[in-house]
Amino acid sequence: MRLDRAVRQLARVNVAVAVADDSRDLICEVARACRAVGFEHTGTLGDVGVLTGTALLEVLPELRGVPGVIAVEVQRPFRTQSVTGAACGRRDQRGAEAFPGCKRNRYSSGSPVPSPSDSIRRE
Repeated sequence: MRLDRAVRQLARVNVAVAVADDSRDLICEVARACRAVGFEHTGTLGDVGVLTGTALLEVLPELRGVPGVIAVEVQRPFRTQSVTGAACGRRDQRGAEAFPGCKRNRYSSGSPVPSPSDSIRRE
């Protein structure tokens, strides 16, 4: 029983539910209807008409069908990669420069962002 609950918790994703402009006055009712289909409501951005929370992947189609909901966005993991330092000079599969115009060690500290002690070189 505990394992089943843990597995179900892993299947939950962070979501943002966009509420239609004409339903913003009823955002509390829309949130209640979303909770009824399995949405765990954690926050409301009333000025922009967005509900935030988590939901199981399997209830996303039902969540999209709630009256007043115009979109359901699932948070996706992302990675950022600096285009300075290690990324500079990399080649893609065709051998072309992956980040054209990338400047390696643009500042004396080697950082893509100048530190107070760096003197910014004019190019």
